[in-house]
Amino acid sequence: MILNLHGIDGKANNTNFREIRKIYPDVTVVSPQIDYYNTPPETLIAELMETGKSAELVIGNSFGGFFAYLLCGMLKCKCILTNPCIPPDAYIPDPLQDYQRAYVEEMNKMLSESDINMDDVYVILGINDTVLSPQLTKQTLNPKHLWEVPDDHILCSDEFLSVFRNTVKEIVDFG
Repeated sequence: MILNLHGIDGKANNTNFREIRKIYPDVTVVSPQIDYYNTPPETLIAELMETGKSAELVIGNSFGGFFAYLLCGMLKCKCILTNPCIPPDAYIPDPLQDYQRAYVEEMNKMLSESDINMDDVYVILGINDTVLSPQLTKQTLNPKHLWEVPDDHILCSDEFLSVFRNTVKEIVDFG
């Protein structure tokens, strides 16, 4: 099973979800529509842990990338992060101006207490992202598996799609 998490104002049927369905049409892909604004992070992570307990791979885009990163450590599975919102406190007030400050404090605590094997983390960054800083993400995570593509925050170029598909196939073989 693959768990896919969209960004803060995103949709469950995002680019990552559609690409996974093309690669593995017979595999269960769970992609919940998440109300980030009205769900405290601890509640959300508990719900996602239950939903993803059998996940072999967690994929997260933007704000969903933060939660996918945490789940990677909690579920002891691999994750693919596409333009992840890490560290979240760097994006207050923009682009998270409407997000509750108390939630960001909770998220920072969760991040500081996380236990993640960086061998399990795969990151794809749009080097022209003006919403989230690719440089800050690289500095914060120092990922072992990193690809940079010419995209902005919306990852949809042919190069991104190729890297994404190859990364998914490298990680998971549903044979």
